[in-house]
Amino acid sequence: MKAQGGKGQAGKGLVAAGKGKAVGKGQLLVKGKGKGTKGAVAPVAKVQKPRTRVVNFRVTGQVLAWKGKFGWIAPVDGIDHPEATKHEGKIYVGLNDLKGKKELSPGETVQFFCYSDGNGLGAEQVKAL
Repeated sequence: MKAQGGKGQAGKGLVAAGKGKAVGKGQLLVKGKGKGTKGAVAPVAKVQKPRTRVVNFRVTGQVLAWKGKFGWIAPVDGIDHPEATKHEGKIYVGLNDLKGKKELSPGETVQFFCYSDGNGLGAEQVKAL
């Protein structure tokens, strides 16, 4: 019995689990990773680092960019913190940190509490003015 197109039966009733080439009677040289999605990579779980509040009052800033689920804010007054220089002084804001809105618009003025998480500064409880 011959191998049929690299899939199916080969040799003595053996079943190939992917693309292959019959080498001899009953032997199969399997190449590739078998059936599955081409080039798919399993998603990596993102570990959220603990947040530490930088100041206990609301900070005012202007939205620089909104990318669908996150954006960047420029604070009106500088924030004195070691991580303030990361990301060119911009403050990260995620969709889950918005209060009463589902997106922000560039140029919009907002108020927020500022936190640090090791990746730079972020904004939480963000409200549009």
